[in-house]
Amino acid sequence: MSIYSFFVRSEFGIFPDPTITTNKVTYFLPNKSNIIGLLGAIIGIPRSDEIGGLYSKEYLRFLKATKIGIRLVNLPRKIIFFTNHISLKESKTKPFKTEMLVRPEYKIYFATDKNYEEEIVNKIPDNDTQIPKEGYAYTPYLGEAFCLANLYNLKEETELEKLDANERGPITMGSVFIEPTREEYYSTIFQASATVKLLFEYHLLHNVEQKADGEMHLNKIIVKYYIPVSENNEIEISENYKDGLCTIYKTKDKRAVCLF
Repeated sequence: MSIYSFFVRSEFGIFPDPTITTNKVTYFLPNKSNIIGLLGAIIGIPRSDEIGGLYSKEYLRFLKATKIGIRLVNLPRKIIFFTNHISLKESKTKPFKTEMLVRPEYKIYFATDKNYEEEIVNKIPDNDTQIPKEGYAYTPYLGEAFCLANLYNLKEETELEKLDANERGPITMGSVFIEPTREEYYSTIFQASATVKLLFEYHLLHNVEQKADGEMHLNKIIVKYYIPVSENNEIEISENYKDGLCTIYKTKDKRAVCLF
């Protein structure tokens, strides 16, 4: 399975925290479903083809087949604006707060089945022109429809190799690392010194398991994002690390990339 990367940026981005409903608070990073939706949009995979359905069968197959990694290129600024919503209970308006990211940019890694891979590679430009090789099936965006996304600089990551589970020693974080919170998935992936600067976010991860009868089951797992925000991101891989929800790859210059 080949690993590719590309850059994506937008003038704005909104990735709402689903646990907060009174206001729209945004994460700094997209979750896996956001990235799968972005890739699915450009090759024409519909999210759902049933009334009330969350994901279509084709989307679930794509989600199961694909691993992604995320690197925050720069820490975007957040702005806040308010809109007035009419209350259904009382004859008055209610202010609603929305957070929005300004000029977010990410480096996305992905590995998927060959048929999906060929379709994606034939779409995303391999330079910084941001003009797709072929037209996108659906318009890609970062969280909300008005946050139109530009995808560019696709390349095959030929130097990435899978980290040996027994390999130890210092290595630099080259992407977001995740840590599941559910006991059956939990494992400590790394240890970091007090000098490493990280942001933390809790995201909902959709994970697909195929049952014996062939039906695909959607698991919903809360994972902790470790987001490096400084150059000094040296860590040590934990002895408890095992290839599971998160698979670690390394570059020749000892940068670790987590695919999940």
